[in-house]
Amino acid sequence: MKVSDNVGLEIVTRIINENVNAKMIKCFLEKKHIKTIKPPYDTSILSYREHTHFHLLVLTDDECTIGTAATISAIIRTKTEGRYSATILIY
Repeated sequence: MKVSDNVGLEIVTRIINENVNAKMIKCFLEKKHIKTIKPPYDTSILSYREHTHFHLLVLTDDECTIGTAATISAIIRTKTEGRYSATILIY
């Protein structure tokens, strides 16, 4: 699969590698949402907020607990201030 948000995937990959020693990370789905934010006062200026969600398979030799994937997913959302999120399957 060709990923359209390479910068985001690099950021997410770096965060995963900070937490586990990943042998391989495969992205098998990417969902992008663009939300229009209109200010409460009347103006023609609109702002946009993008959010990209990745579905990832992470292969590692590290011993992982049951909550490791959920913890890493929460760290990704926190460190990127909600810009990126991920559903992670660790094997």
